[in-house]
Amino acid sequence: MMLRFSVKLMFSNFTTMWKILLYYLIVFIIITALAIGLLLPTITFFIGKMSDAGLFENLSGMASSLLNPSEMGVYLDNFVSGLGKIANDFILTGGSLVYSFIMIVIIFLVAYFLFGLVQLPAAHVVNAKMNSQLKLSFTAVFLRKLGKSIKYTLSKMIFTVPFDLFIGFSSLFMLYSVKIFGLFGLTLTSIYFVFMFAFRIALFSGWLPAVVVDELPIFKALKAGTKKAFTRFWRIISSVIISYYMFIIIAFAMCFITFGSALIVLIPIWTLYILLFKQCMYYGATARRYFVDYDTIVTPKTLRDKNEELINGINDTSIDGQKMLDEVGNDLKTTITTLVVEVNDEIKTVDLNNEDK
Repeated sequence: MMLRFSVKLMFSNFTTMWKILLYYLIVFIIITALAIGLLLPTITFFIGKMSDAGLFENLSGMASSLLNPSEMGVYLDNFVSGLGKIANDFILTGGSLVYSFIMIVIIFLVAYFLFGLVQLPAAHVVNAKMNSQLKLSFTAVFLRKLGKSIKYTLSKMIFTVPFDLFIGFSSLFMLYSVKIFGLFGLTLTSIYFVFMFAFRIALFSGWLPAVVVDELPIFKALKAGTKKAFTRFWRIISSVIISYYMFIIIAFAMCFITFGSALIVLIPIWTLYILLFKQCMYYGATARRYFVDYDTIVTPKTLRDKNEELINGINDTSIDGQKMLDEVGNDLKTTITTLVVEVNDEIKTVDLNNEDK
């Protein structure tokens, strides 16, 4: 249900994707300019050393030897040894090592923060359409909610940055299982990465909707949203895993057909889809109706069950009331009949008395 309605909502809110894309392009230009301004010597150094160490050739060889684990293991060893050689050469530069490391960390955190700022205003825009088919200006919402968006993004980074780094480095470490298990090791690495990715989304899936839908403070929303997410935690994980593999298949097909030009829209499409998926989850967990489009309203099962109980209760009350009315009518009819009989008897008695006189 969440998966199906999220896809439908994505098409009915597709204009929001273009606004997310425009925002991502602006942020990409800012981050690129910042990186070039702060790290141009380091970038030039690394590109030259990577070319000398044959890292690009090794990456290409790893991609082309996916079905040949032994050959892939050789490319992986060469790639790691090349990285080690580059690190040693870079260490010899002395003080620039510390400076470059600090700048890389700063640029990474700034990029993470700026790319995350779009989520809260985008969620407000799609929530307005889901709640009442109200169309909001993305720019106006972005500016009006900027303060809260900054608080949410910074708070989220406290939890997600360490989690994402752990997933990334542990997945790279697991690539070494290719040397032991062959192609099955690559499959294990892929399964591990996708599961951890889905687990991370499921764990925080209720946070943003609780901020947007119920307008809770940031950390109260984390607590409330997590409780709601845990009511359907494994359903969320399974849906995200299915969504991820479907997205990869569609992405490869689109890139093949469009010669790679479709890549520019795939990231904002995924961002919009995950936002809508979280909203659907939260609306279902809190038993709220929502619009999929102008003609379709989704009613969660728990709410439908409550409505049926209410209607059955009303029907039972109506039946009992009708029985009561029938009983009152019968009693009234009996009383009136008795009164009529008594009045007739009195009239007859009066007539006999008159005749005797």
